[in-house]
Amino acid sequence: MKNMFKIKYIAGLLMLGFTMSCTNLDEELYSQIAAKDFGKTQEEVAAALANAYTGWTGGFMEPWTASEVSSDEMVVPTRGADWFDNGMWQRLHTHAYLSGDDSPKNTWPPLFGGINTANRLLKQFEPLAEPGNEAEKAVAELKALRAMHYFFLMDLYGNVPLQTSFDQTDIDNGSGADYSQRVKVYNFIVGELEGALPLLSKAKDQTTYGKMNYWAAQALLAKLYLNEGVYNNPPSAGSYIKASAAALTKAASALDEIIDDGGFALEADYFSNFNAHNEASTENIFVIVYDQVFAGGLNINMRTFHYGTQDTYNFTAQPWNGYCTLEEFYNSFDKNDKRFGDISPVDWPNRPGMTIDQNNRTGRSMFIVGPQFKSDGTAVTDGSQYDEIDGAPLVYTPEITELGPKAQRQAGARVGKFEFEVGSTPEMNNDYPIFRYGDILLMRAEVYWATGNTALALATVNNLRAVRGVPDLLTLDNGTSRLGDHLLGERAREVAFEYWRRNDLIRFGRYNDEWWGKETNPAGSPASTPVFDPHVNVFPIPEAQIQASTSIKQNPGY
Repeated sequence: MKNMFKIKYIAGLLMLGFTMSCTNLDEELYSQIAAKDFGKTQEEVAAALANAYTGWTGGFMEPWTASEVSSDEMVVPTRGADWFDNGMWQRLHTHAYLSGDDSPKNTWPPLFGGINTANRLLKQFEPLAEPGNEAEKAVAELKALRAMHYFFLMDLYGNVPLQTSFDQTDIDNGSGADYSQRVKVYNFIVGELEGALPLLSKAKDQTTYGKMNYWAAQALLAKLYLNEGVYNNPPSAGSYIKASAAALTKAASALDEIIDDGGFALEADYFSNFNAHNEASTENIFVIVYDQVFAGGLNINMRTFHYGTQDTYNFTAQPWNGYCTLEEFYNSFDKNDKRFGDISPVDWPNRPGMTIDQNNRTGRSMFIVGPQFKSDGTAVTDGSQYDEIDGAPLVYTPEITELGPKAQRQAGARVGKFEFEVGSTPEMNNDYPIFRYGDILLMRAEVYWATGNTALALATVNNLRAVRGVPDLLTLDNGTSRLGDHLLGERAREVAFEYWRRNDLIRFGRYNDEWWGKETNPAGSPASTPVFDPHVNVFPIPEAQIQASTSIKQNPGY
C-alpha cells in the first residue's frame, strides 16, 4: 500500500499516452469518444489532467536552481574548468545575473509551458463543465494548477505576461516600469484559487496525490497572503516586508484550516519526508511525483556529488561535482538537531541510500561531509586533480576555498537531505515536496509574530523544535534591529533545499545582504561585482521572450 499513490499517479501518465495518441483533432474526438461526451467520467478526466502535471517533473529543477543558488544556502563554485559556463554560476550567486544567463533563461519555459498546457486543457473542459459534473471539477483543478505555475513565474520574475486562454495572442502585460503588472498577476492568482477552492477535493488518497487538491490550494494561498507586501510593492531591502492586516488574517485562516482539519502531522523521523519512497509521509501536502523510469527529472544526486561518489552509492552514472552549501549555513545547525542528522553504527553492508564512513557506520544527514568510502568500505580517492595530491582520499570539507576559478574539488558540504538509493540511475525516485506540514507550522508562527502575538509565535516554533530534538528558542529576534532573524533561521533549517530560501530572504529584507562569495570585496575571483540593489529581487526577463513579443518588457534595472 505504501507505493499505491505513486503507482496510481504513474498509471495515469501511461493512460494519457494511450488515450491521447488516438486523438483525431480534425473530427474533435478524444480517443474514440466524441467531444460532447468527453470528460463525463472520473477516468477520462484523470487521463487528460495527467498531461497538465508532466511538465513539473522535467522542468522543476530550473526554478529550484534559480531560487537556491541565488541564496545564502547553496552555491556552485567554479572548480577549474568545471561549472564556469561563462561565469553564469558565479553571477547567480553574487546577484549579477544577466537576461541571457542559463538560469533565468531556462527557468521561464517550463513554467510558462505549464500555463500553456493548462490553458489548452481548459479550452477542452470549460465547454463541458456543468454543475456537479467531472468536467467542472477538472476546470477548478486546472485553474488551481495554472495558478501554481503563475505563482512561481511571478515569484521569480515579477512582471510576467498574463495569458488566460489557449489563444497565443491573448497576452496581457502592463508596463514593466512600475511593477503594476506583478500586482495584477498576484490578484489574478488569488482570485483563481479562491474561486476554485469550493470545487477542489479534500481527499488525501491516490486520486489526489501529487494533485492540486483543496489542501494544496490553501497552502499556496497562505504563501501568497504572507508575501502580499512583497508582491504588491516595488522591490525593497533592509527590513521585514509585512503583509497587510487583511492578508495576514486570510493567511491565518488558510493555515488554521490545514492545521486543524487537514489531518497532517509532523514525522518523528524528519528524513522520512525525503526518502526515495516517501509517498506515506504525513507531512506531504503537495509534491511533484518523480519516478526514475516513468517520470524523471529529479537529479540532485548528480548535481551535488563529486565524481568519485559514484562508487559510494554504485550510481550508474558519474556525478557532476557542483552544488554544495555555504559553511555558515552548515554551522547554523545545532549538531543535536535531528534535521542535521546522525551517522550511527549499523551492521555492514550498508543500508541502501545511506552515508558510508570508514567505521562501517551509516545514517542520514542534511549534509555529506568528511572522508568518503566506496560501497565495499574502501576509501574513495580523488585521482589526479590540480588541487589535490595524486590519489588523495576524497574528503568533503564544510569550508569552500573560493567561489572560483579554482575552488577545490572536494570543498563544500554536499546536499544529503534526500535519500540516495544504492545502484540508482541519474533519475531519483523521491517525490519532491513543494508544500509540507513543517513549513505550514512555521508560516503560522510567522503570522502570529507579524501580528504581534509573539508568545504564540514562539510556542509554535518551539513545538516544532521539540519534535526536531533541539532546545527551545528564547526569542524570535536576535536582540538587534534585525527583527525575526531567529525565525528566518528556523525556516532555513526546516525547509532547507525546498525552494523557499530566496523567497524567505526577500520577505525578511535579507536577500540583498552580504554573504560568503557575495561580499563587497569578495575573496577569490568572482566573475563580476556583487549587486546589492533590490532590483535583483526579481530576475531579468529572458531575452528570447522579449524579442519574441511586442508586449513583454524587461524588468527595471536590467
